[in-house]
Amino acid sequence: MAYTLATVRTDIKDRLRNANYTDALVDQYINATQRHITNRYALRFMETSTTQATTQSDYDYALPADFQQMLTLRITAPTANVSDITKNYLTNETFDAKYPAPTDEGTPSYWTVYGDDLLVYPVPDATVNTLTLKYLKSATTLTDDSDVPEIPEEYQEVLITGALYRIFQSDDQYAEAMNTKDEHTALVEDMLNRLSVRTRGTVSKIGVA
Repeated sequence: MAYTLATVRTDIKDRLRNANYTDALVDQYINATQRHITNRYALRFMETSTTQATTQSDYDYALPADFQQMLTLRITAPTANVSDITKNYLTNETFDAKYPAPTDEGTPSYWTVYGDDLLVYPVPDATVNTLTLKYLKSATTLTDDSDVPEIPEEYQEVLITGALYRIFQSDDQYAEAMNTKDEHTALVEDMLNRLSVRTRGTVSKIGVA
C-alpha cells in the first residue's frame, strides 16, 4: 500500500472510530505534527541541496522557497576557486556594518542570510562561481490525497500518534491525550536515536550547535 496523506488519514480515522472528525480536520493535525517535528529537530530526511551561479556585480541571491537553515555553503566551481565558506558566516548586523554598500569585486568569501536572500562578499567578479548550498528544508503542507509526508514511512507512527494526541487534546479527551502523548514522545525519541547513528552523536535541535 502506498504511503500518502490519504493512507495516514484513514489509519487515524479508523483509530478514532468517530465519523464526526472530517478529513480536513484530521489533515490539519497531521500537518501540525509534521511541522512541529521538522521545525524542532535537524533531521537528515529534511536535508537537500541546490546550486547558484554567481553573476558579476550581484551579491544578493534569492534562497530556495523551502529554505530553513544552512548546513554548508561551498564554492564548487571553477576548480581554482573551490572552497568551503560555511564558517565564514556573518550575522546580519556584522555584515551590514562591514559591507553596507559593497562594491569590491572578487571571489565570495563571506556570507549572511537576510530575509529570503543570501548575501555574499566580495561582490562576485566576472568569473562565474557555482555556490552549492546544503540546507534543511521546511516541510511541504500536505493537501492532496496522493501527497507523501516528509516523515519517512518507517516512522509513520510518529505522525499518526502526534495527530491523534492533538485531536484528543482539542476535543478535551485529556486521558486519551496524555496516553497518546506518552506513546508519541517515545516514538519520537526512538526515531531520533535511530537517525543519530550516522554521526554517532545526537540529533540536534534546529539552531542549536
